[in-house]
Amino acid sequence: GASLDIFENRQLAGTWVLRVTDANPGDTGTLNQWCLLPTLQTATSTPTSTPTATPTPTTDVGFNCNSPYTGPMGGAVQIPDATPQQPFATLEDTIVITDPGTIADIDVFVDITHASIDEVSVALVRVDQGLIIPLYSGIACSATRLSAVISDEGQVAPCPANNPSVPIQINTGQSALDELDGRSLAGTWTLQVTDSDNGNTGTLNQWCLIATLETPTSTPTLTPTATPTPTTDVAFNCHSPYTGPMAGPLQLKDATGAGLARTSDSIVVADMGTILDVNVFVDITHDSIGEIGVSLIHEQHGLRIPVYSDGLCSATRISAVIDDEGVASSCPAIDPITPIMPPDVTFPLSDLDNRELAGTWTLEITDGNQGNSGVLNKWCLIVNVQSATGTPTFTHTPTETFTGSPTATPSNTPTGTLTITPTFTPTGTLLPCSNSADLNTDTVVNAVDLIELVSQLRGNSPNAGFGSADLNCDLAIDEKDQFLFINRWKR
Repeated sequence: GASLDIFENRQLAGTWVLRVTDANPGDTGTLNQWCLLPTLQTATSTPTSTPTATPTPTTDVGFNCNSPYTGPMGGAVQIPDATPQQPFATLEDTIVITDPGTIADIDVFVDITHASIDEVSVALVRVDQGLIIPLYSGIACSATRLSAVISDEGQVAPCPANNPSVPIQINTGQSALDELDGRSLAGTWTLQVTDSDNGNTGTLNQWCLIATLETPTSTPTLTPTATPTPTTDVAFNCHSPYTGPMAGPLQLKDATGAGLARTSDSIVVADMGTILDVNVFVDITHDSIGEIGVSLIHEQHGLRIPVYSDGLCSATRISAVIDDEGVASSCPAIDPITPIMPPDVTFPLSDLDNRELAGTWTLEITDGNQGNSGVLNKWCLIVNVQSATGTPTFTHTPTETFTGSPTATPSNTPTGTLTITPTFTPTGTLLPCSNSADLNTDTVVNAVDLIELVSQLRGNSPNAGFGSADLNCDLAIDEKDQFLFINRWKR
């Protein structure tokens, strides 16, 4: 970063601010004292200071940085004026980003009008990571506008800085924007605009993040792709019993001035088995697909997998199977026959492999921009599961064998459900049977009881605090008890 010599040959007069930042919660400290130790040029060598006239901006205030991450969402915002009681007045404007991805490079566009730019300083804050990047200080510049793209690769900031087509460097002599490289894009971003002198006012007209993300194959461009007519059937059949929304297409919530909107749809899976592989089919229509992000959540495992996000895509539909072994996502992604990869390779669907299938699965769609609407038409899980006997399967007819007990053969197999082949030899004395699916007697039949049922179906003894899962009192814990459990869960 720059050194203190950035202040050489500048006027001493002005407002100087020492900013001390604490980046970690839990510890406190005290600023005991600080002072400036300047060495001034002598009278014989003092350069003549010629005030710079305030020119008319030479570029359009409505500069378009082609970024979905733009604020203020509600339009231009007044910058508060400093007062004698509050010598530093700060405006904060925040953007919440849910799109996954890793930052390869990031620049910031800022457009501010102010009666005296030399009273204004600007900083970018990555709230959830505790990073503050001072971007611009108007000290010694008598202009009335800042309209610039700030970039580590820019030129030294002129006065006035009002040509966004020529990026400028950070002029605060502090952190660089490349401190954000290699970090996740998703999170809370805040622009801070601080007024340090009483009497003059100004406006934050616009700001935006211009982010380039890392990808496994190539660097994305900021060129929007025209929206073609979908070429595949929306009613794609993924041949899965785990399909939603159960009540039909679901209207997506639209973002508001308060921020992000989330729409969730859940499927409760009671079928047991170990996941060998899982893919997701998603069909969504939306006025602007680039505004949404899609995640798959397994509530009991506490896993959230981003499955789709393309902030640069201007299409109006996604209809795709998401698969770790898929190809890079295209725009539009409307061909379910050709699976696409999740957007973030650091959170693959394979994180769900070798975990229990049973539990609550939720598809969450986030909308990050106000004004457009959409519909979740359909989604489903496409799973390859290993049964308790070690055989990879999706649907099969159960059989059971219990040592010391009569052999039972089920008379029916439910269509579209996954069942397992439990084989175990009971030891000791079985706990008394129970007609209640509330195995832990907490008055609620929920996922906690389901996990206990799965454990007992695999031949384990009841855990402490749980009753027997022999719901039909036939001295066996089998698929009949599983069916009873499912029916009582649905009540």
